[in-house]
Amino acid sequence: MATLGTLRWFEEDPEQKGWTWAVIEDRGVCLVGPERQRIHWFQAPLSALGYPHFDPTAIAFTPGTVWFGGEHALLAWYRDSNRWQRRLVPGLIDDLRVAGLAAHDGRLLVIVSEGPAWTLDPETNRWEQTPEL
Repeated sequence: MATLGTLRWFEEDPEQKGWTWAVIEDRGVCLVGPERQRIHWFQAPLSALGYPHFDPTAIAFTPGTVWFGGEHALLAWYRDSNRWQRRLVPGLIDDLRVAGLAAHDGRLLVIVSEGPAWTLDPETNRWEQTPEL
C-alpha cells in the first residue's frame, strides 16, 4: 500500500476476507481488495457528510457495519446499502473525540477522550453509559 501514499493505519475486514481498510495520509479512507487489485476510495461520501479530510483513529466491526471514530465524529458505513451515516453519542455533539472503538457480541463500545464510555446496540439503536473501565 506504500504506492498509495503514507499509510496511517490498516485493519483486515473480518466479513470481507482478503479486503483491508486503510487510512492514507492526505487521501483518506479506502478499502483495498485482495492483492491490491481494487481500491475503493470514500472521499466523496465523507465530504458530503462534512468530513472532507476525515482521519479516523479507531475502527470496529459489527455485523453489517464498519465503524470509524475520530476527531468530532463517529461514522458508520453500512455494507448492504453502501452508505455512510454520522452517529451521535449521547451528550457529545461538538466535543466528541473518539479515543477507541471495540465490538463484542454485536454491540459497539465507544471510548471518548473525556467523559464516560458508551455502548451502542446497533439492532435497537439504544445507547447505554458504560461503567468505568
